[in-house]
Amino acid sequence: TPGAAYGATFLDGHYVGIFARLHQVQVGHTFSITYSGQTYSYRVVYTETVHVDHIDMRKAISVYGGMGHGVNIITCAGQFVSSSNTYDHRFIVYSLAV
Repeated sequence: TPGAAYGATFLDGHYVGIFARLHQVQVGHTFSITYSGQTYSYRVVYTETVHVDHIDMRKAISVYGGMGHGVNIITCAGQFVSSSNTYDHRFIVYSLAV
């Protein structure tokens, strides 16, 4: 959960919904999450766009750099593929607690 001493919180959401502008996030940007009445701040340390067939889920759910606490966020990206009813890429944001 946000605010944990270590580990990564993993969030996913729709590109056409809550994360419609996630692709605009850049390394160095900061954001906050309010959870259970507490506000936690994070700094983006890495972003990547990966083909859906090549996502490394171990990386996606782990703290970037392996230490501390972070929040990783994933959403769809790329072109919509009607035969699979999804997009062909994913955009992933890795952040660390500040």
